[in-house]
Amino acid sequence: MADTISTISNAANAEYQRLQGLERDLTQEINTLLDVEWTRKLTAAEAKNVVELREAKAAVFSAMEELSYVTLAALDKSQEVVRIRNALERVRRDLDRELADVKGIGKIASKVPKILDGVEKVVTKLDSLSAKFGKRDA
Repeated sequence: MADTISTISNAANAEYQRLQGLERDLTQEINTLLDVEWTRKLTAAEAKNVVELREAKAAVFSAMEELSYVTLAALDKSQEVVRIRNALERVRRDLDRELADVKGIGKIASKVPKILDGVEKVVTKLDSLSAKFGKRDA
């Protein structure tokens, strides 16, 4: 059974907060190393460490981005979204049936003017016959 939106969202938020904490820690480490430059030049090891920390920070940002894709995929399969998708499918089928009914009514309605013309001709003929027979009675 699929998870709920709330379950998925809570898990994603917890992971996102963990990644944000990691990113903050990396930023703090980078800033601590770079603060040394106010008093002296960084050693080769320190400069290499800054590069590695920035690479780790980039990896954290990639993980955040991947988390968003995974979360969206999970949300798409959540119980609520599945129910909404099923409800929309039922609505679509109902609308298709109603459209077919309206098209059928449209076909009938398109024949109404011909039927009315026929009725008018019959009425005219009956009037003519009535007038003709009415003259004989007079």
